[in-house]
Amino acid sequence: MVKPPLFPKVEGKTSRQAHTNLPEGTIELERGRKGFFGRVSHLYKTNAPTAWTDIKGDLKPRSFNFDKIKTKDLSDKNEIYTTLMYNSECRVSISRRTSEMPYYFRNSDGDETIFIHEGRGMMESDYGNFEYEEGDYIVIPRGTSYRLIPYNESNFYLFIEATDSVFEFPERGMLGPNAQIDPAMIETPKIPEVISRENEEWEIKIKRWNKLTSVFYPHNPVQDTIGWQGTNIPMKFSINDFKAVSSEKYHLPPSVHTTLTAPSFVICSFVPRPLEDISVLRIPFYHSNIEFDEVIFYHDGEFFSRHGLDKASITYHPGGIEHGPQPEAFEKVQKNSNIKRTNEKAVMIDSRKPLLFTDEALVSENNDYWRSWKEIAKPHI
Repeated sequence: MVKPPLFPKVEGKTSRQAHTNLPEGTIELERGRKGFFGRVSHLYKTNAPTAWTDIKGDLKPRSFNFDKIKTKDLSDKNEIYTTLMYNSECRVSISRRTSEMPYYFRNSDGDETIFIHEGRGMMESDYGNFEYEEGDYIVIPRGTSYRLIPYNESNFYLFIEATDSVFEFPERGMLGPNAQIDPAMIETPKIPEVISRENEEWEIKIKRWNKLTSVFYPHNPVQDTIGWQGTNIPMKFSINDFKAVSSEKYHLPPSVHTTLTAPSFVICSFVPRPLEDISVLRIPFYHSNIEFDEVIFYHDGEFFSRHGLDKASITYHPGGIEHGPQPEAFEKVQKNSNIKRTNEKAVMIDSRKPLLFTDEALVSENNDYWRSWKEIAKPHI
């Protein structure tokens, strides 16, 4: 079989380099494969691909406000969290707790990453304890028994479950091992000095095949650990310690923000960073990942390519349909040389398999989100 050429072919009017000095009166549309790691092409068009008049069918940009959802664990102590999005290899859930979990939880279906959107507290596990605060990622291997204990305030957790494999850190290549998240910033649990409430009955809720089984003990089955060793352990690090990679003369794709990987999806962190030079396409380019669904959870600040989204909102852009910045971003960021930095903090999930929504998620949907684009004045640069 003859392979297509790996060097770029060129036809018609183009920029000499991607994302820079676009032809007058055009927008740039990137079609990338393998989540921006594979082959890529750029089309230079006179109309934005989001300048649609109508969309009929399920393949459309969607937005939800998870802050409006009253989670099941607030009304039923037997509920761990409320699942909102899922496929066979990834589940996205939220939990809002004001008091400690009255049981321990062990997930035997998948590894979990918990992002702390609001609040402070402690995670107690059979590897020991550590405190957490807003902005922390907690990575918990499947089979770990743990519970979350808020500190006198409402806690809001985003759960991301990988059911097909473990979470790994991405290869950093020539950036070096200390880039983005320095290993020195990763914390592991510490065994407490005092073991309390030894004579009380304790419950562990075990999730397997997405069903719960309760096992009861006449002693605390977590606090009887006196030591541990190995690499299959819980860990914690903060989005505030994640260092963005940026370039003054080139708008880097979102894959550069990859924080954790699983075989069928990745978790990325958007954090404040310097903006590119005014001659460069500073806002995200129009693109289609084709193979991936893209979910962004808005944690804090103002996401510079979106407008009118509250904290704890999410946007969902399915693979196969182009998306890009909203019109306000061009006027506010692209054309304004006085704006030097972004100030957003957000968590992105890029999933190779399509994500489905539960009924609990649908009640918080903004059904008009896909209408928030309009024809954008040209030229952009």
